[in-house]
Amino acid sequence: MGVAVGAGWVKATDGQQIVKARSLVLETEPTDFFGQNSKNWRVELLNSPMGQGVFYIGDKLDGCTGTKSLANGEKGNFYPLLAVAAIAQLLPKDQPHRVHTVEIACSIPTQAMKTQLINMKGHHLLNVNGASVQLNITRVVAQPEGLGTCAQIAHLQAAKGAQSASFAVLDIGFANTTITGLDEENTLLGFHSTTPGVAKLYETIAARLNSNGHPATIEEVRLGVETPNGATFLLKGHGFTNFKEIYYSELERWFDARMSAISTGAQNILDRAQHTFIAGGGGQLPGVKGLAAKRGYGVTTDPQEKEVQGLYLLAH
Repeated sequence: MGVAVGAGWVKATDGQQIVKARSLVLETEPTDFFGQNSKNWRVELLNSPMGQGVFYIGDKLDGCTGTKSLANGEKGNFYPLLAVAAIAQLLPKDQPHRVHTVEIACSIPTQAMKTQLINMKGHHLLNVNGASVQLNITRVVAQPEGLGTCAQIAHLQAAKGAQSASFAVLDIGFANTTITGLDEENTLLGFHSTTPGVAKLYETIAARLNSNGHPATIEEVRLGVETPNGATFLLKGHGFTNFKEIYYSELERWFDARMSAISTGAQNILDRAQHTFIAGGGGQLPGVKGLAAKRGYGVTTDPQEKEVQGLYLLAH
């Protein structure tokens, strides 16, 4: 399987289906109406190298007291939990006594995080939304963030019969911005990680709204931008506080800062790549496609899906 746990979203694929959930974690039972929303995952660890306990994961936890965001230094702590929960969602829910043997490739933004994935290996007995699942993770391969997207792009190009070319992927995630490249023979050109990511843009917008007397959080801003049917630019996605003008006044400054940080640390990758693509959640933000085009960069479609699809290929 391919698994990617970002500060924004956790996603996984078995090569057929893809599951995805917001990377928010609550260690107590949600008590408000939105916390009970069925989009959340209730994960109970019964027997696992990660220990025991009940956790709630998902998009509707942003208003709950005690919710932890992986953007706030919690990624290493909760990566194994979210990864195993996502894998369990891909397994049959009517075979509680069967132990599913799983090998996975996952992405990490820094080499240091590799040691924090140890608890993913081994036998896990857990209950996800009322269904018991057992899995034995026998192999965990950690890959640089963005390499999955590179692998999937190369795979799709080869399937089309296109001539091989070197390219780089700039993955703008919620907390990190990374660059990964492949040459014409699919050999790694290099990898470089910087912080921050999209969260910095949301933080700046929230701060400007607060200075105008309207309390705002990063998550409330995110919900107004990452709306399923297109950005509303309203706090929480609805209401009366419109931040569209602020968003566009800050967007290019934020984008240029991310590109400058990448150029400073990884100009050698950009120089060797014939094509450069913007990926990650940041590539899907309103206005980013135009800013990327000014630099001669493309923007990948379905970036989160491409990342785990590519990781699935790398797991073999």
